[in-house]
Amino acid sequence: MKQAFIAAVAASVFLFAACSNSDSLSAEPESLSEEPLIEPEEEPLDEPEDEPEQGPTRVLDTMGTATVFEFPGALTANEKEHKITITPNTKTMEACVAEGNSYTWKTISVADAPYSYWYEFRGDSLLLYYIDPDEDDGSWEKRAYGTILVGGKDGSLEGTWEFTGCEYTTENRKIKCYDPLDEQTAVSFKFTGKKAVKIERRFHEKYLEELEAVSYVDILISGLYESLASIYGYGYSLGWPFGFSSEGVIEYNKNAASRYKVDITDSTENSQTFIIGKKTYTFKVNKVEQKLGEYNDLLMDISAEVTDGTTTCSGYYKIQNIEKEQCNAENAGMFYEETGYGDNNREVHYSYMYVDQNEDEFDKCIDKIAAKTFDPESEYSDSEK
Repeated sequence: MKQAFIAAVAASVFLFAACSNSDSLSAEPESLSEEPLIEPEEEPLDEPEDEPEQGPTRVLDTMGTATVFEFPGALTANEKEHKITITPNTKTMEACVAEGNSYTWKTISVADAPYSYWYEFRGDSLLLYYIDPDEDDGSWEKRAYGTILVGGKDGSLEGTWEFTGCEYTTENRKIKCYDPLDEQTAVSFKFTGKKAVKIERRFHEKYLEELEAVSYVDILISGLYESLASIYGYGYSLGWPFGFSSEGVIEYNKNAASRYKVDITDSTENSQTFIIGKKTYTFKVNKVEQKLGEYNDLLMDISAEVTDGTTTCSGYYKIQNIEKEQCNAENAGMFYEETGYGDNNREVHYSYMYVDQNEDEFDKCIDKIAAKTFDPESEYSDSEK
C-alpha cells in the first residue's frame, strides 16, 4: 500500500518511451470513427437533463481556485500511427544526486523522460490513451482507456484541450466520469505547432475543505479495523488514505465496521474508542500536516497511536523535501529517486523528496495487540450455505 501511495503523489512525472516521425497535427486517422462519444442507450450517462453537451467540464467550475503547474516540452505527432510523444524541457533544480555509492547536493539541469499517447478524435472530443512502456507492446489495438478532453479545434491537435474528468473504455465502448477530488489534479494540454504544455490544476484548497467536513480520525482509521480484527493480520499505513476523496474513505470505514463487528463507543475529532471482540481500543491522531510541493507533490507529516490499555503502538509517516544536510548515504533508504536526462542524454539519478516512516514496526506492534476475531474464510463458507 505504501508504494502505491508514493507512486500516486509523485504522479506528475511519468516514464515513457519516445517514438514519432511526423510534423502534421491536423489529420484524422482513417480507421477511426468521427462520431461523437455517446453512451449506449441501455445505460445512459447519469447527468442532469439540463446539463449542456460539454457538461463534464463544468464539474471543475465547482472546485474553486486551483494551483496551476505547467510542464512545457517538445511535441512530435505521428499522424499515420495516431501517436504523439512529448519530450519535457530541461528544468533546473537543487537536488540530492546519486554518484556511485555517494550522494551530492547540487544544482542540476535535467529533463524527464519522454511520454507518449495514442490519440483519436470523436466529434469535438480528443481521446488520449496513455502508452505504458512497461506494460504496453506498442500496439494500437491494445489501447484500452482514453482520457476525454474538449475545447480544441475539431480534428486537430492545435489548441488547448481541457480535462473533462471522464474516460472512454474501448472494450465496452462506455464512458465513466470521476470525482475530480479522487486525484485532486485536472490534466490538460496546450498544443502549438511543435510545442506542448502539460497543465496540471491542483484543487488542494477544495481537498482540504472536504477533509475539514470530517475528522482526521475518520480518515486515518481506515484499514485499522481490519488489521486488528482479521486472524491473518494486514499491513496498515498511515499515509495511504491521503490524496483521495474522503467520501470514499468514510464509506469504506462504515463497511469495515460492519464486516468486522466493530462497536464504536466514542469518537471525537482526534480520537476514537471502539471494541472488537472482548478488547477495547483507543486510536488517537497526534499530528496531521499537508502542503503542496514545488512540483505538485503532496507533502505530509502524520503521527498517530493505538492502544489496548496495556500496550501503545505509535506510528509516523512523512513525505518531505530533502534538505541539503540530509543528502548522504546514511539517509539513502528514505529517498524517492527520480531518473532524468542531462547533457548528451546522460542518465541522472536524483532525489528531492524522502519518505520517512515506521510502518514495519507499527504493524508488528498492532499485530501483537490485535483481537483477531474475524476469519475471512468464514464469509465464503456462509455464502455457500
